[in-house]
Amino acid sequence: MIATGAVSCVAMQRFIVVVLATMACSACRQPTAAVLRSAPVLDASMRDAADEERPSVDAAEPDVSLVAGDDENEQVDESEVDDTLITDEPVTVAPPERFDRGWIADAEREPLGVDPAAIEPESRARCTPLPSPRRPAVPAALAADVARLRPLARRTADCHDGRFRIAHRPDPRCRAWFAQLAAGGPAAMHALGIELSTQRPLPGADVDASCGSFFMGTAALRAAETLASFMDPQAMPYLLRFLAIQIPMDLYEGYDGAAVEMGFEGVRRLAMRELGPPWREQAMVPLEHWTEVLRRWGHWYVRHRAERAQQWRDEGVALSRTRLYARNLGVRYGAAQTLEMVSAERARVAAVRASACREQRALELAPDGDFDRGMMLTLLCRSGRGQRR
Repeated sequence: MIATGAVSCVAMQRFIVVVLATMACSACRQPTAAVLRSAPVLDASMRDAADEERPSVDAAEPDVSLVAGDDENEQVDESEVDDTLITDEPVTVAPPERFDRGWIADAEREPLGVDPAAIEPESRARCTPLPSPRRPAVPAALAADVARLRPLARRTADCHDGRFRIAHRPDPRCRAWFAQLAAGGPAAMHALGIELSTQRPLPGADVDASCGSFFMGTAALRAAETLASFMDPQAMPYLLRFLAIQIPMDLYEGYDGAAVEMGFEGVRRLAMRELGPPWREQAMVPLEHWTEVLRRWGHWYVRHRAERAQQWRDEGVALSRTRLYARNLGVRYGAAQTLEMVSAERARVAAVRASACREQRALELAPDGDFDRGMMLTLLCRSGRGQRR
């Protein structure tokens, strides 16, 4: 992002709008450095095509005594290990999550679903999925119901607001469609997951050559959050597969990149945590950032897939509470985004956001203020679910 001096909260909001508008134009469909450095920040209209308030995800009181793995072959995210705290209150800091090097083992991966040799060379980089965990098998007892619900789930792919690609007004029945799926139990979870994570055929290409999901923008957001609402660990591979096919396409091409952030909202809502790496406004390239996010989540899911989703959430809330006070602003920002999903945590988050606003204003008045810190403080001060609604 281009620095032109001290940036106020209002100026930052305007700058984000400009970035998102730039991402929509046809001239931005090449992987330029300027586009790849832009961060997908969501406003209220982008989050909900039907303008519907979604309920908070209220988690039970979690156990704060988390234990990290001790595999000597694992590596620690060093950006989170030495974080000091900005609060005088006693806070027990959970050990950081550990991650294996490289991607998950081949035996754990979802098949590509497309032969890279069948894709034109110029499209190969954006249309070859990244590694992600295998999607669940549909139980035989549910097969008929899943087949019956898939057309409904496929229809919801049109429930986007057209913000990033084409002018589009979502069908007024979108809210009812998603409500029907949300009430449809495991069969609806599989039907929506399959549709969200299925690649669409490339225009003018063989049927075996596919690229990206049928879902975009606010349709991807609603589908991802609906999947998370089932509180089923099997929803996670569907969400990660969606990210695996969207990350290369959207962020390589440089448009509709917010679809990745929107899809990740389902991951965050289901597991109630961020795995990092924390956002660094100064140097982070979204393509590299989201590729690493997906890599870490693949390892995390393989390790924790036998646990209950409620356990994920209880432990995730406890972990996010400690990270809310990290000195690293990227870590703090991620924790705030997560905890604002839990109504009982919003007062705690509001206090941290207010502190960030005060520091940002003071930094703005300083003659030699830290521009990059000011940018992150602005994001923490003005963004988040509580601010958007």
